[in-house]
Amino acid sequence: MTGSAPKIWPYQSHYLLSALNAARDVFGALDEQLAPQVGLLAIACNEQTGPGVLFDPEGFGYEPDEFKDLCQIAQKVAADAEQNYLVFIDVDAPHDYEHHLHAHAVRTAVQDILNRKDASGDFVSFVSWPARLNEFLVAVILRLARRPFESHYALTRDRAFERYPIATSLITAATAEFLDGCGRALAGPSPGAQHSILGREADEVIRAAGKRLMRTPLWATSGHDVGNLYDAINTISSLTYEGEETTGLTILARRGHPNAVLDLTLRRAIELREFRAIRKLIEIASDDLALISDGAQVYGFGRMSGAYDAAREDLFTINFLGYYNWELRHGGHVLMRVTYGQPHLPHFPVQEQKFKSDLRRIFAEIQPPALERLWRLVRRAGRQQRGTMVVISVGAAQEAERLEAQCIRVDPLRVDDRLVELVTAIDGAVLVDVDGMCHAIGVILDGLASRKGTPARGARYNSAVRYVEHTPYPCLAVVISEEGSIDLLPELPPPVSPEDVEAVLHTLRDLGRSDRPEPRTFQRCMEWFSENRNSLSVEQCREINTLKAEIGRRIRERATSVVHFMTWDDFEPCEPAPPREPAHATD
Repeated sequence: MTGSAPKIWPYQSHYLLSALNAARDVFGALDEQLAPQVGLLAIACNEQTGPGVLFDPEGFGYEPDEFKDLCQIAQKVAADAEQNYLVFIDVDAPHDYEHHLHAHAVRTAVQDILNRKDASGDFVSFVSWPARLNEFLVAVILRLARRPFESHYALTRDRAFERYPIATSLITAATAEFLDGCGRALAGPSPGAQHSILGREADEVIRAAGKRLMRTPLWATSGHDVGNLYDAINTISSLTYEGEETTGLTILARRGHPNAVLDLTLRRAIELREFRAIRKLIEIASDDLALISDGAQVYGFGRMSGAYDAAREDLFTINFLGYYNWELRHGGHVLMRVTYGQPHLPHFPVQEQKFKSDLRRIFAEIQPPALERLWRLVRRAGRQQRGTMVVISVGAAQEAERLEAQCIRVDPLRVDDRLVELVTAIDGAVLVDVDGMCHAIGVILDGLASRKGTPARGARYNSAVRYVEHTPYPCLAVVISEEGSIDLLPELPPPVSPEDVEAVLHTLRDLGRSDRPEPRTFQRCMEWFSENRNSLSVEQCREINTLKAEIGRRIRERATSVVHFMTWDDFEPCEPAPPREPAHATD
């Protein structure tokens, strides 16, 4: 059997496209540099189909020969699983046990092959539970860029008691949630016929990932994952005590842990679900005297003592940072931050590559010396402890004049390292042009209300959102918060890779070869190309336009009733849009 892309079930193309879009939404929200890729692996189930594996899109970075030992590896995995009771036996459903054991063995064997293949590559790969579709076992493969994946802190143990799978980071937890959803959709009726294969939005998937990650310290502190530690901590963080927000430290450790020393032991341990009582105790807690809990109960006050061996991964801390704001730490590293119930990775200072990439995408004619000047300016401004904002605009001179009543205009000058610290020390934004020339400081930005704002962020962030959305000039706002996180606005989607474009184009070609092209899949392809048209080459635009016309004609010809679907203009490579004329109201 060759490695060419198979057509196994009717909605296969739509399923793959939906999975790719879902992956981009989920992992783009965590770290857009993860650049997820999604493919299908099909394993032949019988001799008539022929031995071997197939990929969709074709190849997907692997060769069929790399999976030649799949059956032998799976057999060994199954034997080990039975011997070590890694798959539970339901005496009332022996068939389900055999099915689950086989699926477990195949998934583990595939993951082992992917790990060996990726050991020295640029990606890390994960596989879903396989599902039987016609004469194939089909699974989803998710690939993430290795460098950003490994740049975030993660635990090393992925099993509790060498048996139960646990999350090692927010990214691996999100990976598990994503692949579980993909697996459920594959096992359901007509996979891909639904609008969303996951059945929930990206922020819901990430919340579920946060809950999954919080089960990891439960295993370490109490020997099980019963209980909802995530929701309990979230609720406690939302409570006030005599008007004061929740701040303080909680140590998660089993009773008797050598590095968690009790200074004050409670005669009656307090259940963590007694939220008001726990909130009252936190008022006493500080960096020097923390609450100590096993994840189910608070049993005293104390402190961390001695040299904790981080390799044990059995002592964690919860830092309450204010109203609805907390973080999970291990060994001094932040595993996850949660703000208003939404988990996210800790915000690191903006990466130079990302900053310069966004500048090039917004200001097409920017020169390398200007890139370096602006990077130095933003890097220096990022040290401002009170937070600040830098707005880079093509119309900086015009905007300084328009906003004269709500800013301090200055004669245009190039801000050096010494001046940056001074001009960012006052409230308001620093307004500079694309060459790094400053035109105003202390700028109070304007702008109409925006749906992109969020109450989870402060006034500085939301004013930048409003301004960027409504300014007539191409601009980039750099928002630096008091805790040191940096946001670039507008939030540009990650650049689309040539592999992503080719994958969707491959789906469109399949539709073009079909006598009965599926309208919903066609619509999703057109939507994707429309959203990412700036990533299309001249040749790709021409091919898309030709296929679009032919597929649309076939769909209309075969329709037994009036077909209602969007029509699409021809695709052309995007040129940078010229600045619009200012449209702000004047007196």
